[in-house]
Amino acid sequence: MKELVNEQELKKFNLYGNILSIHFVLLIALLVPLFIWLIQYAFFPFGFLFILTMYRALKVEKIKKRE
Repeated sequence: MKELVNEQELKKFNLYGNILSIHFVLLIALLVPLFIWLIQYAFFPFGFLFILTMYRALKVEKIKKRE
């Protein structure tokens, strides 16, 4: 039973880690184009994406700390 729980937690951790990686790549890739096209209005979509990425990072860190 313990192995099953660990497998489930590992799958969850891998999923969150992959999502976090995608968010970081998007955050870096969209930084310059957003600020070139939207100038000062780029703070809103960039800020939203940044907050979402940090939320995912906290979830991954919480799982790492627990395991």
